[in-house]
Amino acid sequence: MDSANDLMISVSKGSPLIAWQMFVPYVVSLQRSGFKGTKLMFVSGVSIEIRSKLSEAGFTLVDFSAGSGTFGFERIKPILKFLSERSQDFRNVIWTDWPDVVFQSNPSVWLENNLRGHRLVGCTDSVTIENGGGTDEWVKKVSPEVFEKIKGCDVCCCGTLAGEAQALRDLLRKMHEILSVDMGLIDQGVLNFLLRTSPFKEITLFPKLEDGFVGGLVQFLGGRTTVWTNPHPVLNNGIVYPSGKNEPFVLLHQHNRNPEWWHAISSRYTEDVPGIVTFPPDDRRPVVALRPSRAPRRLR
Repeated sequence: MDSANDLMISVSKGSPLIAWQMFVPYVVSLQRSGFKGTKLMFVSGVSIEIRSKLSEAGFTLVDFSAGSGTFGFERIKPILKFLSERSQDFRNVIWTDWPDVVFQSNPSVWLENNLRGHRLVGCTDSVTIENGGGTDEWVKKVSPEVFEKIKGCDVCCCGTLAGEAQALRDLLRKMHEILSVDMGLIDQGVLNFLLRTSPFKEITLFPKLEDGFVGGLVQFLGGRTTVWTNPHPVLNNGIVYPSGKNEPFVLLHQHNRNPEWWHAISSRYTEDVPGIVTFPPDDRRPVVALRPSRAPRRLR
């Protein structure tokens, strides 16, 4: 198998807040990245316009019915069902959120060059679990004993996951099993528990920010720089680089935590920069809608 057998996955649940404009940076950046595999969007209750535009952009749409659980739990179900039936058809799978993700290069290339010897990638939020701004409590709910053992490890974000198709299927199957037992658990807590314990810790690559795969910016742009565990990333003309590196991050995630970074990055992919909305609206945190009232000052 080669890059044509890779799979890109995201999930969208309909809401009056969601318009096609919000998909454009994600969709256009993926088109420009050179990704050659299958693009899959699981959808529940999205508009006709969104469905039409995604199809025109080369996405295969798979409908699902969202249940009453948190979005973090409900979105696992259709992905797990699909991979349980089709994982043998794909090489590597990249699963990301879409509202706050853009692609700066082809993720297939990075995985080809770096995944050797591993089968999963845990993407850092550049903060330890004990300082994780919520992840600490989420992991404690899964296992206080394991929390004490892994609290000094970096948080792995649940909004960006990648790895071999069958390994990701097995990980999601175990996540679903645990979340189904206790609906009070949070997906990111379960993810960090699983990736740091057997049998998944032995097959998971934990790249640092400087390795350039995912620029997870939530803690840095959210102002928690005192607990940041990696050198600060650099924004230059709307492109974000690891500190001291000439190659930009492959993916950017959660650049919506700062209106100036959001505008500078998103404007590379659309002239009509969408307002910032933190999704999902029915999960972990309240909806925050922002739009810069004026053009941001020049950024270096």
